[in-house]
Amino acid sequence: FPGHGESDGTPGFLPSAEKLLSWALRLWCHATEQHPGINAFLCGTSMGGAVCINLSRQLHPQRLGSPLAPSGAILLAPMVRISRVPPTWQVMLLTALSKIAPEWALISTNASDPAENYADADRRAREMAQEKYTGKVRLRTGLTVQTTARAVEENLAAVTVPML
Repeated sequence: FPGHGESDGTPGFLPSAEKLLSWALRLWCHATEQHPGINAFLCGTSMGGAVCINLSRQLHPQRLGSPLAPSGAILLAPMVRISRVPPTWQVMLLTALSKIAPEWALISTNASDPAENYADADRRAREMAQEKYTGKVRLRTGLTVQTTARAVEENLAAVTVPML
């Protein structure tokens, strides 16, 4: 995805939940076209797990039996909701500011800090060795995370793809 890994784009920037889902759908379609007839699974961790859940609602059951339908989803600590939902006024402020300066990195978090997230020393070392964005969360990215999590929480009962 643009802005992630070695891709072009602003590091750590997610323009919208809709755009994120469209990128995931495009990647899924490309992968299933390149490997027709195999059992393909969605897989994601944290925010990627939330994207997989939302994508599975688009692919399954409407296209059940089609070459695009996933055989299942492997989710590793998927983000299924925001544990501390911000007050409405903060969401409104974030929405307005993200329209004015979407790439401003102003939101503090420890979510990308391997020292905070991994007790296993080997896993922590592998995570720390990866090149990734570790700065503050960009305004539009914060809104995208919040919107994506809300979509998962509100529609989780509609997900029919088998999950592990």
